[in-house]
Formats: sequence, structure tokens, C-alpha cells
Amino acid sequence: MKVSPAFFRGESAQRLLKRAAAASALPVSLHYHGHDESELHIMGWNSCAVCAKVSGTHAGALACRDSRARAATHALRQNAPITFVCHLGFTCVSVAALPDNGYVLTFGPYIPAEANQEIIYDVARGLNEIEGEVKGKEELPFAISDVRTIPSGSVSAAAEWLVESLRALASTYLQDEEELVFENENAARITDADAKQKTAVSGAEPNTWISLAALALLCGRSAIVHNMLSGRLHELTSLRDCHADTLHSFLVQAISQLLEAARQMGAVTERAWTNYACFTTAVHSLTEPAQMLKAAMRVLRTVRMNDNRRMPSYLPELVDIVHRKYRDDLKLAPLAKEFGVAASSVTRALECRINATFTGYLGRVRIEQARRLLRTTTLTATQIGPRVGIHDQSNFGKMFHRYAGMTPGAYRSRYQEKRKTKQ
Repeated sequence: MKVSPAFFRGESAQRLLKRAAAASALPVSLHYHGHDESELHIMGWNSCAVCAKVSGTHAGALACRDSRARAATHALRQNAPITFVCHLGFTCVSVAALPDNGYVLTFGPYIPAEANQEIIYDVARGLNEIEGEVKGKEELPFAISDVRTIPSGSVSAAAEWLVESLRALASTYLQDEEELVFENENAARITDADAKQKTAVSGAEPNTWISLAALALLCGRSAIVHNMLSGRLHELTSLRDCHADTLHSFLVQAISQLLEAARQMGAVTERAWTNYACFTTAVHSLTEPAQMLKAAMRVLRTVRMNDNRRMPSYLPELVDIVHRKYRDDLKLAPLAKEFGVAASSVTRALECRINATFTGYLGRVRIEQARRLLRTTTLTATQIGPRVGIHDQSNFGKMFHRYAGMTPGAYRSRYQEKRKTKQ
């Protein structure tokens, strides 16, 4: 029995989940854990000041995720509540929300009533590992009293009651689709045969657009990032039975990947990660793609260049030129000469950031533009190739298939089919 996130957003399921959160008086969160060890936040209740403080940093968010992931593995396998100690020394309980689905509920953090007072030193030690600073109990950035003290048995009992109720409800829930649909690169695992085309819409080489957008983000070109994200949302909304949950899931995963890619390129992302923690919750209240995109861009616009990690001064201008003059016969040598550097320097600057040469970078940008024209105009593929700077039709078809995962005709057909159903 497979259910989509929409099941948990239904009135009956929401009533059960909110009742459990209120009865336990603990933070409760629901995540989807994929086969590739990815984790996707679905929803949560009763925010925790300690969790907000720690997960507001990139290192803290990763530590929280790793703690949940380890517990989720056992919870999904044993199909029973699993009590575990998080990286800060607090106790949590994880349980599979439904059998054979990958959804995991986590109750906590809390302090067991039977625990001794030495936990404060465990918390200080955990913070030290995350932040790299020695902290005594007087230096903690939050009060231990923010975390509730509760008998352990009562939390496991609350978890068992909730999953029994959810499973009874799910048995009467009619699932219209044959697969669990998450349209994003790492959290998604679509299982039926024709889903290959759906995955292809997000790219045959899935990290291509992420690296392009991250490079633009690094260079402060948020308009380019906006256009690329907007294009991906248009692709998703053209899919059969696309729901708001699909867009939420995609954006939560995509923004995380963009921030991490930009960080690896040398960007300062601490503030963005703090805003991202709020975004993952707030986005689920949005229903319109334009609203979701606006919220996502508010997070991404807080990314800044790192003054301590030198970036080639010509890189922002190179990004501008490629995205503005992709139709032209751009060559590396003249551009490098204009920048006053060797062509090999430009190549190294691109390869270490997006794993592509100048020619590869230009080709990817051209295909991005071709996708836009296929979605938004009635131009034929033969007309579009030259308009994006690719005059050899055979080469255009090969490049498009490489980066989009399908032929230009198939890509156009999927989008136009969606438009026809709206008329």
C-alpha cells in the first residue's frame, strides 16, 4: 500500500497527528526516507527552541539529519518505535508511520524523567563537535529547560497509538496512483515504467542545472537562478496529476542542493541555511507556484561570495556573457584574452566548480534556453536550434537528449499535452 504526502495532509490524518503532538507536548515531525538515504521533510508540529537553534546552522542541520536517518533505518526495518539518543544527548523516538512506505515520525527531543543531570555535559560536548568551540554548561546558547522531561514509556506509547490510528485510516484511503511521486532528484524514486519520462524532464544529467544555477548564485546573478527554478516548476506543473506536494518536495530538495553546491564553490551560505530551515516549514502552506518560487528566492538571495576564498574576478562577467550571448559564436580564446587571463585558467575555474569546460558550459546554457522556447513558443525544433546558437540540427538533437533526457519533440509534446487538457 503506497500513499502520497497528500494522505497526511487530509483532514482525518491531520486531526490524528495534531492530537498526538498536543497529547505528547513534544515536537513531532514527519519525514520521508528514500532508498538512496535521502531525507525529505513533510511536516511538523510543536517547534523546539533547541532544535531551531542547532538546525539553523549547516553543520547542525546535517547532524540532526544523520541522527534521524540512523534511527529511521531501524524503525522502518523493525516496524516498531525506536528510542535513540541524538547528537546532543537528548532522547527521541522514531516510528514508521505506515508499513512499507518510507515515512517516519519522530517524537522529541525530550529528557527521560529517569535520566540524571549529567545530560548538560553531553549537550555541551555535542555542541562542541558541531561548532568546534569549547562550551561549558554556562555557555549554552539555550536553556536545558526548553526541552521537556517526560517518562520514556509514555512517548513510545503515544507513538504506538498514533501509528495504529494512521494505519487504520490508511486502510480505507483510496490511492489513485500506482507509484509514490516525489519529483526531485535525490528524494524521488518513481517505480512504474512510464515514469522514466517524468524523471527525464528534470534532466538526464540531474546535477547539470543545479551546478549552473549554483554558479550563477555564487556570482550574485539571482535573476538567472530565478529563471531556471521557474522553468523547472513549469516542467513539473505540466506533468499528469501534479499536486502542490510535488512542488513542495522538489523545492525543499532543490534549494538544499543549490545551497550545498554554492557552498562548495566558495559561497557564504550560513544565513541562507538559517532561512532554509524556516522555508521547509513555510512552503507547505503555499499553494501557488509563484508564491513558492518567491519564498525560495528569498532564501537564495541571502547567499554571498566568500571574501576569504578568492574567486576569479572575471567569473561573474563570464556568466553574464554566456547567458546573454549564448546565440553568438562564443569562443574561449577571445574571451580569455578580454579578461586578461590564459584560456586554461578559465577552463580550470569552470571545471572545479561545474565539472565542465567552457564549451560544455555554453552547451548546457543553450539547452536550458531551448527548453524554455519549447515550452513557451510554437517554434519547431529546427527553428529553435539556430536561435540558441546550435546550427547543426543533428548536434542539437544529441545535446538536447543528453541534458534533457528526451528528444525536443517528446519534450514539446509533454508540455503541449498539458496545455490542451486545460482548454
